[in-house]
Amino acid sequence: MRLRTKITLISMLTCVLSLCILYGVLGAYVQEYSDRQAREFCHYNALNLAAVLDQAFDSAHDISLSVIINRPIRDYVEALDRRDPAGVLFSMKETAQNALFTITGSSQYVSSVNVSSLNGQSLHWGKQGRLTPADMERADALRGMYYWGVDESGAMQGQPFLCRLLRDEQQVSLHWGYVKIYLYADKIGQLLSSSLADAFVTNVLLDEQGSVILPLSQTGNAWDDAKTHSQIRQLAHSNWRLGTALNREYLLDVRTPLIQTMQYALLLAFATWLALSVVLSHLLTRPVRRISSAMEAIGSGKFGTHLDMRRRDEMGMLAQGLNQMSDELQRLMDEAVRNHTLFIEARLNALQSQVNPHFLYNTLDNIHWMCEMRHQKEISKMVSSLSRLFRLGLSMDKSGVWPLSREIEHVRCYMDILKIRFQNTVEFAFDVQENLEDLEVPALLLQPLVENAVQHGIHDLEHGEVRVEIRAQNGMLHYSVWDNGPADAVYINRLIQNGPERGSCRGQALNNLYQRITLRFGEDARFYCTSNAHECLFMLIFPIRRVPRQRDTRRSEE
Repeated sequence: MRLRTKITLISMLTCVLSLCILYGVLGAYVQEYSDRQAREFCHYNALNLAAVLDQAFDSAHDISLSVIINRPIRDYVEALDRRDPAGVLFSMKETAQNALFTITGSSQYVSSVNVSSLNGQSLHWGKQGRLTPADMERADALRGMYYWGVDESGAMQGQPFLCRLLRDEQQVSLHWGYVKIYLYADKIGQLLSSSLADAFVTNVLLDEQGSVILPLSQTGNAWDDAKTHSQIRQLAHSNWRLGTALNREYLLDVRTPLIQTMQYALLLAFATWLALSVVLSHLLTRPVRRISSAMEAIGSGKFGTHLDMRRRDEMGMLAQGLNQMSDELQRLMDEAVRNHTLFIEARLNALQSQVNPHFLYNTLDNIHWMCEMRHQKEISKMVSSLSRLFRLGLSMDKSGVWPLSREIEHVRCYMDILKIRFQNTVEFAFDVQENLEDLEVPALLLQPLVENAVQHGIHDLEHGEVRVEIRAQNGMLHYSVWDNGPADAVYINRLIQNGPERGSCRGQALNNLYQRITLRFGEDARFYCTSNAHECLFMLIFPIRRVPRQRDTRRSEE
């Protein structure tokens, strides 16, 4: 997948995740906002409707009080109880009716007022209602307090009314009649159902038990079923309450446009983010593609490729570093070509220089045969050993390794020369474990150790001893060179590790051996010295490597 595609996908995933989180936050806000709007709407609707209903109930209550204190109405009702003459009653009735009309004429919610004597004789205004014995009994029980009810039968069936006992305002124990005031059920029903939001709000009148009075409901308290918010307010001068419930459709009506607007905004934000992601990915990946192309060119061998990118940001720094790397690679390649040329020339010179060593050991062979012919055996043996030493040195390949058999032969030739040189003052011993001749070992490790033992160990002794042992143990080859001369092991080990001191060459050969085996075998190799006042031992230990047996080609090389 290309980098530009990855950046675009990551940007899209980040955008989608951010928009989902934002959608959840905004959704919660919309829900809280719509709920708050619903509560406020329900509250103000109930408040306004309760104010109107309070006027209706106040007017009925005020009329009942006006009837109590109205003298013509009381006189007429009491005359009915006394059974006054008809002429007197007729005159008093007209006055009482005018007074009742005056009291109730200004009320738009009162449909009927019925004033009844204690014996059941009545004076009414509007539609004539009926004061039932149950009404009288309840009014007597309340002792002058009013109550509200609904007629269950008759011409005024379903009409709400106020009923109370009429008492003397001075002597409360004196009762002179009853009053029953009806309200327009139709008008109250219209108030309950004529709200500006009648599609969303249900308004009902509830009695003290919570049963629905108006509008009449066959399901009793089911008015608040499937409603989200409701309020119940106590009405003035009544034990009835106004119930207001808000339907779920109102919340949907409030939330739907908000949610749609939010969705459109989020879609627009996603489209904008997507466009910005594409542009941003192009701006970010364009320099990366240029750098990648330049790196491919350098990888194909076009060293010296330069990238012209004049930027001051990290991309510019990367391009500058790439240019520097390309120049450095070109310089190193040119230098490698020059070094290779010099190496070829040096190898040719080395091959040419081998003419002189070949001429030297051929001349030494001639001297050897001349000594044999004249019976000079010691000179012959020394010249033969020296010639053999040169031949073995020239037979070593460029890898610097050879079989252990050649290493042994080389050091034996060196020992033969030393025996002739020192006559009988030095004794040499050589002990090699069997079946080790085919091991591959670094060349010329033993000869410097033998030379060090002779030159620095036993050179001042009347009789010196040098013993060389080669053993294999646990996958490691052990070289040990022992002599009977005194030595300072601490000083020698310091020379082995650190090389000769400044201004001195002593210990250079030992340090060279240490560096050779360390470079070749690393920490697997060890080289150290132990000594006392009468002997010195050098130990050289390194891993064993075997090579296939090959035909000895030294005779052809000679």
